Amino acid sequence: MEIVMSKPNGGAAFPGTYTARSDQGRGPVTEFHDKGMSLRDYFAAKAMQGMLAVPDDQRYGDRADKSLTVEQWQQWCVTGVVEHAYRVADAMLAARSA
Repeated sequence: MEIVMSKPNGGAAFPGTYTARSDQGRGPVTEFHDKGMSLRDYFAAKAMQGMLAVPDDQRYGDRADKSLTVEQWQQWCVTGVVEHAYRVADAMLAARSA
């Protein structure tokens, strides 16, 4: 499985600037910036959530290949879900830029 991190990621999904005080609110204010997760990762996570909420045995197979152990078959299924989720995310990003 190859997830290419150099693909367009759509920018940050949840960027933010946060402030905090140390010493129970009496100390100096510290400000920090969080770029958030990429929109590509967010879309992939949402796609994966949907796929795992309603699994499709036809898509992931019924373990007809008896040469695989249960653990190997489960790993194959998980890898397939992740790869498909990123394909969905890439399609969503492409649709946004069209």
